[in-house]
Amino acid sequence: MTNVDKSYRIGLEISAGIKPVNFIDWGLNLTISSNKIRNFVEYSTDYVTSEYLSKNLGLVDIAYSLQ
Repeated sequence: MTNVDKSYRIGLEISAGIKPVNFIDWGLNLTISSNKIRNFVEYSTDYVTSEYLSKNLGLVDIAYSLQ
């Protein structure tokens, strides 16, 4: 885990409900989202050669964010 400089979460959520009779209640929910990290660079260490490595992954999803 690491902190990142440039990330965003953008989305839309719509909820609706209807109660046609006293004992029936229907609810609907729609969620659309985009959760990304811009220009992500992964850093690691190769312990065999003691090299410090970096890999530019570009635009990636934020972990544990539903899409």
